[in-house]
This record gives sequence, C-alpha cells and structure tokens, in this order.
Amino acid sequence: MELNIQQAGTRLLIRKGIFEVSNKDCTHKISPEKLERIVISKGIGLSSDVIFKAVEHQIDLLVVDGTGQPQARVWSHKLGSISTIRKHHLHFCQSAAG
Repeated sequence: MELNIQQAGTRLLIRKGIFEVSNKDCTHKISPEKLERIVISKGIGLSSDVIFKAVEHQIDLLVVDGTGQPQARVWSHKLGSISTIRKHHLHFCQSAAG
C-alpha cells in the first residue's frame, strides 16, 4: 500500500510502533507491515522516528513538490530488490537489445 500525504499541516509520527497520520480533521493509524511507500509533499510534519521506522521496514519515503515531481527519497541501505534490479540492468546492457 502507498500512503500519500498532501494536505499541509498534516503530521506523520510513530506511536507504539505504528504510523499515525493526523490533521485538524482526523487521525489514522497504519501498520508498517502494510506499507510499501510513503509519499509526502510540502507542509507535512514528520518525526525522525518515522524515517527510522520506514528504513527498518524497507518502506520507500518519497518527498515530492507541488506538481508531484520527486525531490528527495529515503530508503533502506540493506540489500533488497535494488541489487536484483542492478543485476538485471547489467545483463540488459550486455545484451544485443542494450
């Protein structure tokens, strides 16, 4: 699942090991096991605990501008699908199609 937060003034933090998204209207709790990506835009507040929890669970954290264009990304330093992708890139580059 992708968590997309765009409303300025929204806060994203960790409470009891779970992501909590809150603004003036409501609060939602989301388990880290359910998330693959978090996308945030300008005006969103988040704690460093959110970053650490995202890295721990290999959740991609993407920061986008007002038009939705990526400006920054945080992801785990642990090897995962990235190494597989690089391996496939290498094989493709060495092929006739590459």
